[in-house]
Amino acid sequence: MRKGELKNELQRSITQALDHQTRNLELQELVEELNAQVEDVEVQSKTRIIQRKMSEYIQEDTLEDIEYRAKEVFPRLYTMLYSRLSSRSNIELVYCVMVVMNYSQEDICHILRRSDKAVKSLRYRIRKKLDLKDEESLSIYLKHHTEWGLD
Repeated sequence: MRKGELKNELQRSITQALDHQTRNLELQELVEELNAQVEDVEVQSKTRIIQRKMSEYIQEDTLEDIEYRAKEVFPRLYTMLYSRLSSRSNIELVYCVMVVMNYSQEDICHILRRSDKAVKSLRYRIRKKLDLKDEESLSIYLKHHTEWGLD
């Protein structure tokens, strides 16, 4: 595949993940509505557990799908990031891929389901792990590590 086709495939994957996330959020709202209508404390407790688990699964599925596509589209970048960032969480890697793809801070917050402050903190931690100086641009640094360099 060509560069543009690979990027389009990754973009489609992110869009599909967002659609999946939206459908699951609708299910969560139904569970919340059920919880509000039921007076049984045990049932309410179980619906809260369901909500929490659904939220975790939504996040994991979205990040795993984006990470999988990122491996295909940016293998060199992926390898570098995987070796330098936390292997426990793929959120850092997904954030970096979204930066390379020129996502806005607002879009990144929405997709990662994090506050602006949390995403800024994530960016700070990534910069530290990559040993970037204050004057160095994370975006430019990451784009230099793609197969195609800067766009």
